[in-house]
Amino acid sequence: MKNIKLLLFSMMLSLASCASVSVDEQPADAVRVTTDSSEFMSVTRAMNQLCQNPAEFGRCGCYMNDVVTSCAAVANCLEAGFCVPARKASAEVTTQSESYRKLASTLVPQCNNPAEFGRCDCSMDGIKVSCDIANRCLTSGFCNLVSEQ
Repeated sequence: MKNIKLLLFSMMLSLASCASVSVDEQPADAVRVTTDSSEFMSVTRAMNQLCQNPAEFGRCGCYMNDVVTSCAAVANCLEAGFCVPARKASAEVTTQSESYRKLASTLVPQCNNPAEFGRCDCSMDGIKVSCDIANRCLTSGFCNLVSEQ
């Protein structure tokens, strides 16, 4: 736990230095990652609020669990081993996990409303889900990849 706190502290320091970088110096390619770390997601949600004001904070062009955040946060999460790169393509997965099946079923109304929820380009046992959910299931070992486009 102490290592995570030190890592988060160093990440916040690097994020503060990121704020002074001009928009033109920010990376052009969006990096997408997934994580199960509640600590990194907490920082990501806080960063997302700062990202809403690019004039003050700078552009945020990376994503953690489909939440826009700074690329410094994503880089630190990858370096620490708490994140894995998200799949760029849509994927079809299968699971034996009843919990993931229930989650997929409960997301059907949200996936049918992409304007509010976001895109659901992946599927789990034939049910449309966000690729973030499919990636988390694969990363945790509860899903198997059937196909990827």
